[in-house]
Amino acid sequence: MRLEGIWKRDHIRRKKDSARKARMNCNWPIHAEIIANAFKKFSEIAARDGVYLYINEPCLNFSKALAEIESPGQSRPWGQTTLNLSFGNTWTGEGVVNRTEKGTENSPDMEIGAALFVHHSPAQGVIQVFLEKPYIRAGDSKAWNGEGLLVEHTLNTDDLTLHWAETQINRLLTFNRVESVLLRPSQLDKLKVRAWHFLDIRNRRGYLKTFQHIFTQWELVVLAGVIFIAGILFSNLLNS
Repeated sequence: MRLEGIWKRDHIRRKKDSARKARMNCNWPIHAEIIANAFKKFSEIAARDGVYLYINEPCLNFSKALAEIESPGQSRPWGQTTLNLSFGNTWTGEGVVNRTEKGTENSPDMEIGAALFVHHSPAQGVIQVFLEKPYIRAGDSKAWNGEGLLVEHTLNTDDLTLHWAETQINRLLTFNRVESVLLRPSQLDKLKVRAWHFLDIRNRRGYLKTFQHIFTQWELVVLAGVIFIAGILFSNLLNS
């Protein structure tokens, strides 16, 4: 009898989670359109001042995804989808000049700007938001500056409003200012990105190769010194 009860409780939980995922997967295309429209509008606004952002919309239709595969060896994700907003290529002002038998070749260093990914996984019933660092490309080579950052996840598509999309855009701008070699971030910008790295759920669960601390070792030493001195001063004050 107890075995029946154990399975019944688990079965109820499975049904609830299946219903939640079914609702999320059904509503995702509607909310993906809201986010895509916000990305497009912001891209148009930024373009007025010569800053170009590019949008990659997800393929939500299996037949369309299949039709876009034109030759053997090609592939296209289907089911799990990603909506992407990213900065374009910017010349850093540096590069390499090579002399060959045919003459000289110029390979300028181009910064590929930061990117924002809103990823939907129907199997898990989860929406995840990733930020990818800029990297420098010299010719055809790539020099990655680090791994992506998971800044948010949700199990409910009702969270994906216009205000939510605006928040993600703000995060992308802050992240790009901190990680780009071409921009100068504020101390607040740096503190925000540090906090995002520290609060990344993969960091808290130990999934990343290196644990991300919110303070550097030097800052911890300074903080410990300040606390120690403050403790001595407070103790002297009490004894006086």
